[in-house]
Amino acid sequence: MKMSLMRAIILGLVQGITEFLPISSSAHLIYFQKYLGIDKPQLSFTVFLHFATLLAILLFFRKDLWEIFKGFRNMKGPKTNPSTRVLFLLVIGSLPIAILGILLKDKIELIFSNIELVSLFLILTGILLYFGNRIRNVHKGVLETRIVDALIIGLAQAFAILPGISRS
Repeated sequence: MKMSLMRAIILGLVQGITEFLPISSSAHLIYFQKYLGIDKPQLSFTVFLHFATLLAILLFFRKDLWEIFKGFRNMKGPKTNPSTRVLFLLVIGSLPIAILGILLKDKIELIFSNIELVSLFLILTGILLYFGNRIRNVHKGVLETRIVDALIIGLAQAFAILPGISRS
């Protein structure tokens, strides 16, 4: 079925509401597309929805991002400057998702069209959230965060590429 303005608005609302909750916006978009009779959504529309979310995030975190950018300009060293450290850890943490995204691109695209797998991943997210809330929280400052910590976070983010797995 063709994408109408009303369907686009509904999907935009779903994306906007679910992106910041621990419930996987990608999975909910897939469910709503199926419910609305959209068999193969245009990739450009999906990219647009995520770009709008990115724009909102950049706007919301503009002060933090400016501090990170200043850390990049100053480059005093990731061990002593928190802004430089955040930038360094972001780069390290992005490596797993970049590598997995390149290696598994075709397989990940197939998963997006399999509603049963998406449902399974939503259940897995629920289980992870349930047990994750019962584990002792350890809060580290930026300067105490290790490269291994950034890589573990990056692996979790890479796993969250799958629809139904929440980045939260």
